[in-house]
Amino acid sequence: MALPPRSSLIGTLFPRRLGHWIGPLLAAGVMAGMVALLVITSGIANLGASTPHPQGWAALLHYVFKRSVSHHADGIVVPADLDTVPRVQKGAVYFSRVCSSCHGGPGLGQNPIALSMRPRPQYLQLVVRQYTAPELFYILQHGVKYSAMPSWPAVNRDDEIWSIVAFLRRLPTLGRVEYDALAQGPAGQAAGVVGFAPAFDPFKATPYKMPNMNEYPQESQYSRPASAFGRGIVGPDLAASCVQCHGTDGAGRPDGAFPNLTVLNATTVKEALVAYANGTRQSAYMQPVAVQLTDSQIDSLSARFHSLPRTRSPQFAVSPAVLATGRQVAEAGIPARKVGACQECHDINKANARLYPAIAGQNYLYLRDQLRLYRAGFRNAGIKSNPMLAAAKQMTDAEIDGAAAYYAAMAPQAVEAVAEGPVKR
Repeated sequence: MALPPRSSLIGTLFPRRLGHWIGPLLAAGVMAGMVALLVITSGIANLGASTPHPQGWAALLHYVFKRSVSHHADGIVVPADLDTVPRVQKGAVYFSRVCSSCHGGPGLGQNPIALSMRPRPQYLQLVVRQYTAPELFYILQHGVKYSAMPSWPAVNRDDEIWSIVAFLRRLPTLGRVEYDALAQGPAGQAAGVVGFAPAFDPFKATPYKMPNMNEYPQESQYSRPASAFGRGIVGPDLAASCVQCHGTDGAGRPDGAFPNLTVLNATTVKEALVAYANGTRQSAYMQPVAVQLTDSQIDSLSARFHSLPRTRSPQFAVSPAVLATGRQVAEAGIPARKVGACQECHDINKANARLYPAIAGQNYLYLRDQLRLYRAGFRNAGIKSNPMLAAAKQMTDAEIDGAAAYYAAMAPQAVEAVAEGPVKR
């Protein structure tokens, strides 16, 4: 049988008129849909994490991820104080307690449990420089779908997220000793709360093997000693879980932005822990800890910090002009913007400490950050009538810095026991 002319065959397969394409395209679409439905309903697709992605598919997914992050991070403004010690120190604590479970750390390989995920978590010390600060912020804030990378539990706490970014930018330069000091501080090192071998241990890093460890991309660290998995768990000694941030004396760490718990009474601490636990007060640092606590454990911690000697937070150098601004706000308010004096509420703690927490001697950076959160509307613990929302909204950065510095420089007030009232749990 004679074959049709070549020009006729091409015309049949690739018609010139658009209308002639409709039927074949519809038929192809129906067939593709049927094949996809068959694959989905039959269960033949292998979604087991034990099977690596084909290299080409893994490369495509990684490329799509990087392009997505680059696009969505465009326009994110980096804080001027990003690389300061308080931010780096605060970020180091969270990284050691949470992120290192999957990503390891300086001198520490990655845990086999984490490296059994698909995709595998990257060893960040090697790859973090691939990302800009805005890109790191976006990844931390929103997480990555179809991976084990979660979004930030308190999505509006930019201050917490930037602290992790600050630490990640320092991460490639850190050795084991520096990392240990940043992450734990003197109190944490003494208590051994993080749970890995001390920096002076002569045990050297040694490779270990796992199935499929050579799959693409080669961005993981198979070595021991490795980071523990789930090291942020609260242990039987509740106070030992707090010292990394708050120190053994409860006043926080030098150069850090952690709150001073000794200036607060038991009821204030208790209400804060309950608010963190039920989510009415947002913090990715505190909520994961608070949700582990029973009511009796919250009571125990509150009583313990109330019993500690009143200690002023470590001091930060501020100019006389900043303190003068703070004194004006604290003692006279800002009449032109209808902002009352801070002392109208916070100097009568003995009268009603449940409503007005003590702030004299509190950490400067913590006070500053809380005022900024009030101004942005992200902190009210579910109380819509909280006067701090309206007051902070009218304050400039300079006035917030001044008020925070003024009260941080004051001697702590005596904290008296407050009659227990109902605390919404």
